[in-house]
Amino acid sequence: MENYPGNPQLLIAIDDLDLCSANAYKMAEQIRKYLMIPHVCILMSVNVEQLELCIREKNLKEFREIYKNRNNEVYAQLNREVQTMAERYVSKLIPGHRRIYLPKVQRFEDVRIIYKEAGSKENIIDSWKIAGIEKNTDVKESVGTAGENDLKEKTDSDKKVPKNQKFTLSMLDLIYDRTGMRFLPEADGGSYLLPDNLRDMISWILMIAEMKDLKDADEKNKDKIYFENIQRMETYFVREWSGDQLKFYEGLTLQDMSNMDIFHLNVVVQRMIKDMYNEVTKNYFPQSQNMIIERLDSFFQVMGWFELFRKNVADIEKEAYVYRMRVLYTIRIHKMLRKKQYVELRNFFNGYIWGTSFSGLLPMHTKTNIDRSRFESELLKLSLFLRLCST
Repeated sequence: MENYPGNPQLLIAIDDLDLCSANAYKMAEQIRKYLMIPHVCILMSVNVEQLELCIREKNLKEFREIYKNRNNEVYAQLNREVQTMAERYVSKLIPGHRRIYLPKVQRFEDVRIIYKEAGSKENIIDSWKIAGIEKNTDVKESVGTAGENDLKEKTDSDKKVPKNQKFTLSMLDLIYDRTGMRFLPEADGGSYLLPDNLRDMISWILMIAEMKDLKDADEKNKDKIYFENIQRMETYFVREWSGDQLKFYEGLTLQDMSNMDIFHLNVVVQRMIKDMYNEVTKNYFPQSQNMIIERLDSFFQVMGWFELFRKNVADIEKEAYVYRMRVLYTIRIHKMLRKKQYVELRNFFNGYIWGTSFSGLLPMHTKTNIDRSRFESELLKLSLFLRLCST
């Protein structure tokens, strides 16, 4: 850095120190030698907690002889000491006042997402255009191209963006534009569907940008294009994104579940949610009226578990598990809708959608007094309703 005021500076950039678990301590010791040299600036990208675990692993190896003493009190004392040593070492290597904590990408506000080919003036995706934005304000612009990806701030009062438009909402708008599936954000503005770091979010933007655009499609081909786009999202979601993020019960992944027939999917999802529910609530188990025994694979029973879990469980990790199961159902329902597989869709729901929670919402049949919570109706007339229910 020769243009730096005063003496030239040497900038050393180090990425992902914490990922090299076997040699993280050796690397850290080599780096530490340079921290006090004048005119040398070291910039490290690191997960502090992961680095502490690497240091703890190194310390545990040094105490392996003591660990041969199988006394529980010795184990407990050693674990406390090793953890304290790791925390002290990392705090000296990277003092708290020297750390810069990156913001979570889902918390970015006033963001415009643009994706285009390198050197091209035409945008492949533009979140402002999709959202139909009309209000002027200063913005941050997130730009991704086929040749490079970066994030930069840009002030431009001539451009239009809604105030406090969150990055997450823009991403959900892009997904809706290309797939027809509307995923709603959580109460805090975030989404369990999306990642919370810029690198993975750019991968999502790339996946959406590679989908076919429907702006020039005629009505005859729209369902076909939507179906292909939904398939692309499903492949990315169950294989590349959630497959790395989730460790489901019984060793199953989302990809395994996406390939199941509806009977096994409904049974497995109910069992998983019940196990997670029992882990969190312990002795508190309000029996839902929706859980009437009819068939193990009834869709309304799955919906009942989703609702029971939503109302009674406060555990972010498990909420993410259940949310992604719901996404799996949303994808399957929309694929059948776009393929116009109405017979298969009727069999998928198996008569009920909401079960007995729908009882009493419609008047009894005048002559027979039969509860109309369960009756046949042409799915063509209910397609819009089903799309709303699926999310």
